[in-house]
Amino acid sequence: MGMTIGQPPALLAALAARVQGGALADLDLWYFHSMPQAGKTILRYELLDRVRPHCMFMTGIERALIARGAAEGRDVVDFTPCAFSESPCLLTERVALDAFVVTVSPMDRHGWFTFGTNNDYATAAARSARDRVNADYRSVLVITDLSPSSRHALEASVRLFPETQLALCHAYDIPFAGYLENAAVQADFTRYDAEATERFMAEANLPAGAAASIRRIVERGDPETLLADHAARAAWV
Repeated sequence: MGMTIGQPPALLAALAARVQGGALADLDLWYFHSMPQAGKTILRYELLDRVRPHCMFMTGIERALIARGAAEGRDVVDFTPCAFSESPCLLTERVALDAFVVTVSPMDRHGWFTFGTNNDYATAAARSARDRVNADYRSVLVITDLSPSSRHALEASVRLFPETQLALCHAYDIPFAGYLENAAVQADFTRYDAEATERFMAEANLPAGAAASIRRIVERGDPETLLADHAARAAWV
């Protein structure tokens, strides 16, 4: 996974949910420096019988895991001392990466994105990751915030998976959720959700008739939690 701010909370929560649900096991996790979002998700102690952390720099997260493991007679973290400048070499020449989880910038109007200031070992790891599927995707969940930049993800999904059932998922948090107990307010939000989603679909560059076959999912709540729930159910992953 990426380093520091390059560690996406929602994807790490979804990855942890897959591990906890039994969909993933024997996961070797390589990274340089962990952040709190990793400690609360994929680096939780109860997952370390299926997740093996390989860190190049120890933080309080790893030290706490090591101390707890030592108290129970377990070796739970592999510490691989590595100079920062040598981390790209380690992750490309010494470690066979299957996938790389990282935060990127929003796409521009041409569909390009960058690793931003987090481009430490990110480019090297992304280029060397070799994640290969062994069967056709039954379904694809496209996460969106309904912004113009996020249309690229929907357009690419339709183009790359023309025969696959797609679902467009938009989740957002409401600071004053108590307002939704009012029926009129609930109706206003429901109408807004439908209008915003349909406008997003209409403005996307999709083949004729493609929009009609895409399932719309709009949920209110913490996006990180909702995405993790989807991953745990594995209905659209």
